[in-house]
Amino acid sequence: MSVVVYIPDIRLLSTNRHHLKWATDDQDHTYVSDEILWNKKLLTEALPLAFEKAIDTSISMAVTNGNKSPLVDGEHNLNETRNEETVAKKLDCTKLTLDEFMRKKLAVPEFDMSTKENKNVMIFFLNNIERLTALIDTVSEMRFLKDTAGRRVKPSQIFDPFDEFLCRLFYGEHVFPAAKDALLPHRAAFIKLGMKGVGNILPKNIYAVAKTIDSVSQIDDRMYDKAKALQEYIEDNPSILRQTLGTCHALYTAQQ
Repeated sequence: MSVVVYIPDIRLLSTNRHHLKWATDDQDHTYVSDEILWNKKLLTEALPLAFEKAIDTSISMAVTNGNKSPLVDGEHNLNETRNEETVAKKLDCTKLTLDEFMRKKLAVPEFDMSTKENKNVMIFFLNNIERLTALIDTVSEMRFLKDTAGRRVKPSQIFDPFDEFLCRLFYGEHVFPAAKDALLPHRAAFIKLGMKGVGNILPKNIYAVAKTIDSVSQIDDRMYDKAKALQEYIEDNPSILRQTLGTCHALYTAQQ
């Protein structure tokens, strides 16, 4: 079972990009499966300076006390399971499975994507969503995205910015994620998390589009194409007009 290390009340060691690679990339891992590699440099960078001496002492004890001669390379990597256990015990660490680690890391009301640590954790989740399907419902309810208006939103509150028709219809509307380019590699994952497509268009969306078009004093090429997309959608979905009228009436009543 692959594990990560959590040090209570200090920080998660496995949250920078080097540590996150262990679960999928055997070329640059910190520890994986039964062969556990410790990288002293990464450990000391992840902990406050006060813990560096403790780490040095723990590694020294692990090397000295091991029944077998552990492999120690230029970066002080250890691949003795017993040595790893000794270091973990000295540092008061707890082993977590990948699922436990991700649940602990994602179990926060506001997941701030502006921090490098959180961004790396979320990217790791998106890249491995097929292995972490049990967390999809949790992540889908997290407001970790920003839309083009700068609001924190859930994946289910944005439309697919890579759908050409949606881009035409919703030109000028704040229904897309702000970081479009960063989202592209994870488009399939965001669809699993509830990102909306053409089939999720609601009467209130059509009403907003119509209001935007009506409010423009001069129609440029992009706005003309937006109006054309609206016409195409109505022609393909004529019942939307009746539904939109109901939405308009409800909005009017609420304003009275």
